Amino acid sequence: CAGAGKTMTFLRKASLDWAEGKLWPDMEVVFALPMRHPDVHLASNMEQLLRLQRLGIQDPTERTEICTYISRILNRVCIVMDGLDEVDLGKCNQFVKDVITGDAMSGVNLIVTSRPSTQVLNLAASNPFDKRLEVLGFHQEDLERYLHNVLTAEDAKDVLSQIAASPQLASFMRIPLNAANTCMLYRSGVKTLPTTLPAIVNAILHQVIQQKEEKQGEAKSVGDRWEDIKPALRQPAMELAAFAFKTLVEKVTVFDERHFEDNNLSDAAKALGLVTICDDLLSDVSAQYVFAHLSLHEGLAALHVVANMSAEDIPWLVETLGGLTGHLNTFWRFVA
Repeated sequence: CAGAGKTMTFLRKASLDWAEGKLWPDMEVVFALPMRHPDVHLASNMEQLLRLQRLGIQDPTERTEICTYISRILNRVCIVMDGLDEVDLGKCNQFVKDVITGDAMSGVNLIVTSRPSTQVLNLAASNPFDKRLEVLGFHQEDLERYLHNVLTAEDAKDVLSQIAASPQLASFMRIPLNAANTCMLYRSGVKTLPTTLPAIVNAILHQVIQQKEEKQGEAKSVGDRWEDIKPALRQPAMELAAFAFKTLVEKVTVFDERHFEDNNLSDAAKALGLVTICDDLLSDVSAQYVFAHLSLHEGLAALHVVANMSAEDIPWLVETLGGLTGHLNTFWRFVA
């Protein structure tokens, strides 16, 4: 499920707990690999996986010694591949694919996080995993604890009262990413909470643009509606939405300046801060970028669809992007 906590809640928390000795006591080494990062696809050996951990080990001899040691204790090494659904394995180096199938680093413990996708389901069928867990999001007590951690007691009480009054909002907030974004909006002044994915995307864009106005010393747009945003600032967001849709159709999730130029993406659109630059650790290619989260990529693409397409385009969209049960099911929830 998109936004259910595969990266922030599971991967990062599990890695932190391991580092503090609270989890996986038998593991001596844990590699955390964000699969959407282009450098992960380029890794061709264990030494490059080590460099991706950003440990600051500059001495090649020291890295070699560490890799030699790791190769002797593979049964006490864990590799976590986060977001396997966000990469085309056909474009990865053979080493990465061999790690997944067990043909490289044999004996290593492998954890994969992913949305349901044909690629991952086929992989699981041919390389059965020992366990399969489905992350469903917050239980009510988890949500209450989270709200009290990130909001004041009074604000948490207000949010919980709105959740109690709206079954739709209650279901929406069970997804950790939705809860985090909703709390961000609440702290920024949106006290009546959005209850649907399209509404929250509009609200987030509204906040991003208002922050841009503040930085530029301009008067804030008045009102909470998308239509209230000044056209001069709304246009860059719609440019980015069109770019998001085109790249989603083309199955491109990592971009460089060439993609921006080919799509005539303005500096104002890039400056919204919704596309982030990737650290370049293994390659000498030009700067590469990704949307901050795949769900954001899908939400912006859906904004373009809602603004520019009609019901007659739905069959083509289903054929191109897959239906509600496909990999991009969150895109359809935004469109709906």
